[in-house]
Amino acid sequence: MDHATMAPLDREIAVTKLDRAIAETGNKNDLIAEHLRCARSYLLGAMPDEYVQNLRMAQESISTIRDSTLRSQVEHEIENLLEDFAPEAQTIGKAWHEPVHPTPPEERDRSKSELYRFLVGPKTSMGVFYPRDYIIATLPSFAIAKDAKQVLHEAGFSDSECLAVSGDSVLRFFQEVRSDTGLSGEIMSRLSRFFATEEAFVDADTEKAREGAGFLAIWCPREEEAPRIAEALSRFKPLSMQLYLTGGIQSLI
Repeated sequence: MDHATMAPLDREIAVTKLDRAIAETGNKNDLIAEHLRCARSYLLGAMPDEYVQNLRMAQESISTIRDSTLRSQVEHEIENLLEDFAPEAQTIGKAWHEPVHPTPPEERDRSKSELYRFLVGPKTSMGVFYPRDYIIATLPSFAIAKDAKQVLHEAGFSDSECLAVSGDSVLRFFQEVRSDTGLSGEIMSRLSRFFATEEAFVDADTEKAREGAGFLAIWCPREEEAPRIAEALSRFKPLSMQLYLTGGIQSLI
């Protein structure tokens, strides 16, 4: 039986589920753990038939788990993995997100930085950086931020919904916000602490910021999508990731 190739995002989610099932099984059932490890290898090796076969072999061995709670947990994980890989559920380059465009590009001030133009609406609240309905993720580098953006593109996000920027671009944005609002040095220090790159931004060293962290801003008016966005970006090892809601800030890692 031919199976469709799993989209990159779905593959990452499946690997996470497999790792969880393997960890749950542990040393309590070597046979099932081995089938799951093989399934993981075949999934990463783009061998779908072998992947499904090993999942089914693990499923057939479920009855050998003596612990009823563990047996139920592992059985549930395997069933989910098989359902996720059903032919009707798979499409090459499958997108799970439907774009929501925050504002037409022509309405933005072209004299401002890319990040300033990207963030629609107030940038601060009571003197604190607070872009409501956005996720701001800090990543180890600008290159990694761009890779993370590509994963979101594959999921269906448009350029108006996600933006990867370098440290120097974020520094320019901070300067623009300070100019617009007259924020004090103390407030700017609080802004820099949010991004976990305090030293680079307090020193206002553009070159150091450029060589430091990368940033990903994501328009997220649908709060229910935030966990899936976080899961999609987890492989990039974000240093921080916050969703700004009307009622408060939600950490996604």
